[in-house]
Amino acid sequence: MGIGAVVGGLLVASKANQSPASLARTGIVFGVLQLGVSIAPTLWMAYASLAIVGAASVTFIALGNSTLHLTAEPAVRGRVMGIYVVAFFGTTPVGAPLMGWFGEYVGPRYALALGGVTLIAAALYALPRLSRDPLIGGITEPPPPPAKV
Repeated sequence: MGIGAVVGGLLVASKANQSPASLARTGIVFGVLQLGVSIAPTLWMAYASLAIVGAASVTFIALGNSTLHLTAEPAVRGRVMGIYVVAFFGTTPVGAPLMGWFGEYVGPRYALALGGVTLIAAALYALPRLSRDPLIGGITEPPPPPAKV
């Protein structure tokens, strides 16, 4: 996953304009790739697939960060990012043991598949909303400064 993460980070950094809808599309790809790893027939196939999953993971996280930065109003950007960090890192101590328990008692393939299905469902829910919202869909340049009163 580390090799893929480096490649994914470089790819997302090379893209100049990303729409918020690309975050949802990347989530769908990431989820499908996770499902692919969960059904990999051999260990070596799973290793190769995990490199691609690593690239999708870093791409998804980087797009999420940049989407929040670009769409939040400058006056509240710090608060928005603070809530994001709490949601992103604060749920790990709860979710990781639950997924670990699920993987131990049901099977690691099923735990990985559950993560993929959940991600696909969330991305499919978000895609039409991110595509049509005029406030965040397709922002490519910062808004003009407010008029002085």
